[in-house]
Amino acid sequence: MGRAITRSIVCLVPMAVLVAASAASAALLVDFDSDPAPVPTNLLNDFQSVDSSLIHFSDTDGANLILLNYGGSNALAVLFDDDSGLLMEFDFVASALSLEIGNTSAAISGDTAVLTLYSGGVEVDSTTLALNLTDAIDQTISYAGVSFDSAILRYNVAAGLTEVVDNIRVTQSVSAIPEPGAGFLFGMGALLVGAACGRRSRLEVERWTMQG
Repeated sequence: MGRAITRSIVCLVPMAVLVAASAASAALLVDFDSDPAPVPTNLLNDFQSVDSSLIHFSDTDGANLILLNYGGSNALAVLFDDDSGLLMEFDFVASALSLEIGNTSAAISGDTAVLTLYSGGVEVDSTTLALNLTDAIDQTISYAGVSFDSAILRYNVAAGLTEVVDNIRVTQSVSAIPEPGAGFLFGMGALLVGAACGRRSRLEVERWTMQG
């Protein structure tokens, strides 16, 4: 009995490691540093960064989405000529989101950033952050809670502030289907572990039979 329990533990440990590795791979980071940032020109809505094809970026009102070099790093911005925001649509169900934010002109007291979460086009939650009085990308707005598949970042100023974002981190829900590459690797790992453990079990049976 003791050997059987030990064998089960030995077989379960690698599987647990595979599950943990799969969960860790569910977090995505988009920092735009791999994207070319020429003299700022408007991007088409549904823009996708080189960092991930699973996240789509759009201007909620018009087409004032640009990539620019901001403080030595690439960043994504929605220009300030209307009451627009940054729409982020995910090809998966997410459970957490954080963005480093700034603006191209200093905010005034009382200005806030609003991050609204949606599932199937229906608002499910939101969070706010008071903007500081600088124009650097030096604040982070974050959310973790109910599942969502899209989000909008908007400053509560009708005109005058540009939403600038960088280092976007998105965590997939544990129920989300992994990317094809991750799913393949996880499946192969599980098969190898299962095969090794099955072979070990057969050998144990044969050994006990011979001893009997």
